[in-house]
This record gives sequence, C-alpha cells and structure tokens, in this order.
Amino acid sequence: MSLKQNLLRITRNILDRHHRFVKRKFEQSNRALLRAFALEEDPIDEAPQITNRITDDRWKQLQPVWVLSTGRTGTNTLTRLLNLAPGIDAFHEPSPELFQFSFDYYNGSIGREQALGTTIYLRDELVFRSIRDGFSYVETNNRLSYIADLLLELYPASKFIHIYRNPYDFIRSGMRRRYYCGHMRDYARITPLSGDPLHEQWGELTNLEKVAWNWQKINHHCLTFMEQLPSEQKMNFSSEAFFQAKPELIAELFNFVESVPYHPPASDIKSVMGKKHNAQEEGTFSVPENWTSSQIKKVNAIIAPVARTLSYDLRSS
Repeated sequence: MSLKQNLLRITRNILDRHHRFVKRKFEQSNRALLRAFALEEDPIDEAPQITNRITDDRWKQLQPVWVLSTGRTGTNTLTRLLNLAPGIDAFHEPSPELFQFSFDYYNGSIGREQALGTTIYLRDELVFRSIRDGFSYVETNNRLSYIADLLLELYPASKFIHIYRNPYDFIRSGMRRRYYCGHMRDYARITPLSGDPLHEQWGELTNLEKVAWNWQKINHHCLTFMEQLPSEQKMNFSSEAFFQAKPELIAELFNFVESVPYHPPASDIKSVMGKKHNAQEEGTFSVPENWTSSQIKKVNAIIAPVARTLSYDLRSS
C-alpha cells in the first residue's frame, strides 16, 4: 500500500468513527428531547410498533406527511427546517430513490397494482421505522408528485403539502440546469402522454417551452390531487411565502406536520431560513425580465391557466 493510500485509509477510518459517534449522540439527544416535550405519555413507548401491514392494520391510522412539488421550490430548506423539531423525521430524497419508478408509473409502463406493491417495498419500512421511534415521518422528494394517489391509498390518513414556485423563476432554474437538454435525470423527466395537446408537437418545442410545460403539468397534477383531500389532510403555500418565513406560516406548518407539539425558537428558524439550501449556482440563462417578447408569449400560452389558479400574474410581452 502506498503512502497516499495509507493516509487516505487512516483518514477515512477516523471520519467513519466520528460520523458513527456523532450520529449516535444525536439520536440519543433527539429522543431525550422528544420525551421532554411530550405532554403526557412517553411518545416513544406509546408509538405503534408496526413491522408490516399484513399482520397489523394500524398503518391505516398513520399520518406520514408527503410534500408535492416540481422541485426547485425550497424543499431541501423545508427538510432542514422541519428537522429542527425533535418529533419530526424529515427526509429530502431518501433511499431507495423514486426516479425511475415514479416515471414508469406516470407514463403507464407499470400498472396500478404493481405500483402499489412496489411502493410498499420502497417506503413501508422507512415510514414504519420513524413511527416506531415516535417520530412524524415527512418526505419532501419532488418525485412524490407522480405517485401521490398511491401514497394516499397505502396510507389513507396521510397529510400532503403542495409547495409551488413562481413559474418564470422555476423555468429559468430549469433552463440553467439544462432540463430536457442533457441533465443527468432527463431519462426520468416526464413528457406529454398521448392525448396531451402538446404530445405531437413535443419535438418541435424549444427547451424553454418544455420546461414551462413541466411546471404547468406537475402543478396541475398536484392541484387536481389536492382537491379531493379534506382540509385537515392538506396544506399549500408558495415558495416565495415560505422563504419570507413569516411566523404565522411557520407556526401553521409545524402545527400541521408534527405529532408532538414543538415550535423551534426564532433563532434556530433564522439560521435555516437565512440561506437557500441547494440553491442553483451553476448554469446561465437570462432573468425573465430580459426574455424576448416571443419567449414570453410561448411560455404564457403554456402556463396561463395554472399560473392564474396559483395567483401568479402573467408577464406582459
């Protein structure tokens, strides 16, 4: 073994021991906080010890929280914010990932029954583990938008949050990340299905129009899904309102999500909300104010109905 390899091995072992030590201490402290903030019974001892849905039907009462979005809406920051509460187990993109599966379900490559079975294998253990430890399970993965109906059937008491972003800002972010034009996840990026007005024209659209379609299609899908839910199982807000971090919205968010009452102090909230985690730093594309009249017209023709539903004003060309 070379000197360089030996130094790397030693460094890796030190970091691994440190990671395991810190992780263990965090888990111990978090459970202590969870117990300390409980109003009555010990939330961990009282948590349903569900291991599978075949022998135990208590999964019907569980309330995991699923965040629906297009992505690029602040869900990474939302995850960090929610994890300030000791009673919340929030994940951004937990493994197993859902890229290929959610894409295949969206385009009909797999049937509903197969998709339900797959979702059980992909998420049951994650949800049940959090619940067994006394936490509220939250996932902010944008791929959930395509499988929301499956999640509602498998966890009927679920709560859902729809977070959406100004269409022009999202489109610019997507263009900077080269959506539909070489991004590593383009293999699982949705396109119009047969019957969609743009299905036959897709190959003729500019990338700008394709990203605009992505914004309107996903948000329309989320809006349609959310309409069927009772008020106590849904919450929605814009990315812009979220990053303003007004106390009323933050309080409402924690009240909606967590099973153990706890609101982080303002200083902790400020430390998270003061920075856009996972903010776009690479790629270039002009700001919407500098788009051409033709670009604005093409984008508006695609996003208009959904943009108005979400109370966004259309830019004039």
